[in-house]
Amino acid sequence: MEPQTKIIDFTFLEGFTKGNTDKMVYFINMYLKTAPSLFNELLNFSIEKSWEEVCSKAHYLKPQVQYIGVVGLKDILAEIEQIAKEGKDKSSLNELAFEAVKLNNQGIAELENFITSNSYQ
Repeated sequence: MEPQTKIIDFTFLEGFTKGNTDKMVYFINMYLKTAPSLFNELLNFSIEKSWEEVCSKAHYLKPQVQYIGVVGLKDILAEIEQIAKEGKDKSSLNELAFEAVKLNNQGIAELENFITSNSYQ
């Protein structure tokens, strides 16, 4: 069995916190508290075909996933935002929203492991 590829790149967060693990854990916890519901909203807006809300939510999430380091997720959100903003064919939006939620969930699992291994009991 192949080892699972890591999808979190801590480079930005490490630089932002100057490598302070306690600060990293703080920012990760903030993300963990808000991101799941925000991604669910994105998906629900997509299913409901509320394109303006999809565009807004994707735009809002891009900097958050960038600082937390979920590799590839910002690009998916940018694509969602662009498609939702344009008046073109939006048939791929639900699939992209599902992909974003899935990737975010994988990132959350990795972030939780980081917190567990860096918490002082």
